[in-house]
Amino acid sequence: MTSQSSATSPKPCNAAALNLSSLSWCRTTPQVANVTPEVAEQAILWLLAQHEERVSPHVIGQWCQWRAQHPDHGRAWRRIEAVKGNQ
Repeated sequence: MTSQSSATSPKPCNAAALNLSSLSWCRTTPQVANVTPEVAEQAILWLLAQHEERVSPHVIGQWCQWRAQHPDHGRAWRRIEAVKGNQ
């Protein structure tokens, strides 16, 4: 789905090496059951990008833009926030 992919997705590290699309939370959690693995991976990459030592205002702006691009982006991000809050 083109509307769910984003040219502004972060590239904080070698995402292929992380094999993020194999994570199952995007398929097994009711709140995000319809979120594609690609969107779930983008959300995880945004989380990683925000854990850099210094996050620029530009990166924060891109993240806000990504979240606003599609409802699934917001759903995926809220799930990440919920998981982070349980740690």
